Amino acid sequence: MFNFISMAAEAVAVFVSSIVLARHLGTEQYGLYAFMIWFLSLAALVVSLGMKEMTKRFVGEAVGQQNMNTVKGLVQLHLVIRGAAALLTCGLIIALSSFLARLFDVPPDSTYFMLIAILLLPYILLAIFSGIFAAFQKYEYAAYVGLITSLLRVAAVIIVVFSGFGVKEVLIAYMGVWALGIPMGLFLLSRLVPLRDLLSPSRLEPQTRNSALKYSMAALGIHGVDYFLWRQAEVMFLGIYRSVEEVGFYNIAHKIPSMAMHLVPLAMGKVLLPTVAEQFGRGDMEKVKTIYVTAARYLMMLSFPIAAGGIALAKPIINILYGYEYAPAIVLMQIVCVPFALRGIIHSVSSIIYGLKEPVFILKIGIILICISIGLNLWLIPKYGAIGAVIATSVPRMIALPIYIRFVSRKLGVPWPLGDTARVVLASVIMGLIAFMLQYYLGDILSLCLGVPVGIIVYAAALLALGLVKPQDLRILKQFESRLPFTLRKGYDAIISFLERFVR
Repeated sequence: MFNFISMAAEAVAVFVSSIVLARHLGTEQYGLYAFMIWFLSLAALVVSLGMKEMTKRFVGEAVGQQNMNTVKGLVQLHLVIRGAAALLTCGLIIALSSFLARLFDVPPDSTYFMLIAILLLPYILLAIFSGIFAAFQKYEYAAYVGLITSLLRVAAVIIVVFSGFGVKEVLIAYMGVWALGIPMGLFLLSRLVPLRDLLSPSRLEPQTRNSALKYSMAALGIHGVDYFLWRQAEVMFLGIYRSVEEVGFYNIAHKIPSMAMHLVPLAMGKVLLPTVAEQFGRGDMEKVKTIYVTAARYLMMLSFPIAAGGIALAKPIINILYGYEYAPAIVLMQIVCVPFALRGIIHSVSSIIYGLKEPVFILKIGIILICISIGLNLWLIPKYGAIGAVIATSVPRMIALPIYIRFVSRKLGVPWPLGDTARVVLASVIMGLIAFMLQYYLGDILSLCLGVPVGIIVYAAALLALGLVKPQDLRILKQFESRLPFTLRKGYDAIISFLERFVR
């Protein structure tokens, strides 16, 4: 739940900001803003060095072994290496700012890239804190920082835009907001590891350090794979071959599917790695197998209907939220929803691969998929622009998951729940068809207002009718009753009791 709050705050902040900026900046200036934020994410990838995944994996295992000296040494290693990389990258971007402005046909004012370079420092520091909190499974800490900074960012965007300022001022506002989050992050970090211990000489054993660094390098390669497959790396080609307006349309097409997947499926999926790592530390393989199958079922139930609803309601969503001038993003969004349905469940598989200490497998497969993606992008983008970029990236995205599933199922000796997969797909298609009929015959506003609640009801009924909700699922749901406010418990208990009778 805390990870959901953290990721939802970020996703909602990005979503709301995109609507405000798109409506007030216009298609060209919004495209410029989208491109600069993409460049920031590219710089953040370079600086990541795989340290976040390494910290989650090794700290989780060390906590399971109750080895606090190793825990402190790993946290210190993360801070030092990633902080130094951020400073170096900042200087390099500033030095190359004029060249980058000419390469991507950004207005000849190189201050855009200089602002991104400076903005990178607080952005990375907050990312470091988030990775360390996740390693300790203290998701509430990341939620506190993320919620406050996200709210401040939305407020800053509204103030800046309605004051008549542009892209530069928005970036400066982001800088100030993220800088305000740093003292809070340091305070919460001190509750996990005393800051004086991080300033003292490292107690990390050389063998552990070498193993951690080797793992982080593999994780960096995997982050590169993830970036090229899921983080709009193709924007680089769009920026070179096409106008910034198309970059804006392409960015908006990804907003809704990305936000929807981050709200629930990915929020749930991203907590799996430290949990899996802890069970590996204890040697409990049966629990690892249970996590794999259970997470697969639940993530499919969450991801597929979101994608089906996005395809059916793309037209009213784009028209109402962004405006009719962004209509070219509708078809792009509908195509993007298909691979993002697989994106929502990929953590159920990749977390096991990380836990098995087999990240090199993801790296090898990813390199092949990247080559396919780059080749298709270079072929399709110059001819077809944003639509070519969507097609070029969707192909390798949809190939990745079946390959990962085959690898993990063979390693664990546990098959993927294919029967449940077919039933979830059927339930999602039924829901999607109902939502599409509503938007086809009704206006944008009415179809969106009715499509979401009707779709949820139809999908829930389909899950029950197809036998996807099992007694053990209801037992898990029943455990939440004691955590609800007293006034809600009676109604909640009545709903669960009805579902139990229906399932029986």
